[in-house]
Amino acid sequence: MDDDGDFLKTVGDLFGALSDQTWQVHLAATTDQALEILKDGQIELVVVDVQMPVLDGIQFTGMLQRRYPKIKRVVLTAYASEERRAASLANGADLFIEKPRTAEGLKSVFAMLNELLQATASEGFQGVLRRVGLSDVIQMECLARNSSILEIYNQHVIGRIYIEDGQLVHAAGGDLVGEQALQKLL
Repeated sequence: MDDDGDFLKTVGDLFGALSDQTWQVHLAATTDQALEILKDGQIELVVVDVQMPVLDGIQFTGMLQRRYPKIKRVVLTAYASEERRAASLANGADLFIEKPRTAEGLKSVFAMLNELLQATASEGFQGVLRRVGLSDVIQMECLARNSSILEIYNQHVIGRIYIEDGQLVHAAGGDLVGEQALQKLL
């Protein structure tokens, strides 16, 4: 979903070719068009631009997370910033990517999207930890230099803690993001 028609056509043609026509690429220039496509088909991945009229891509990503939680969501923007990255991840984006300016850059984006589609989510651990706290789990993930998203659910908050190569990079819970969210989740 992007309001730049030329960019949409270029990406649609390129991603179709790079996938050897195994991807069925749907293009939407508006939120309404994207929602119609989502209603009509089996969509596995949605890529949205941030700067869209009416409903921006970050808000749309949040709506997708609520309506279509199994669809993978990617934000692709020419206006990348740490604030937009944090907001996108907090609203359920699986990836936040800066729009490339070259064909080689678009090939790299395709490779990232293809990897995301190929990744199978493991069920992970669910249950009650009696002697191991959330801070212990975070420490184990960091010491192992893992990249993971810890999803935390309880009666008070639903949140995520993002770890990349053993470093805490983001947290989101309820209306809070960053350090405030991490404190609330802990």
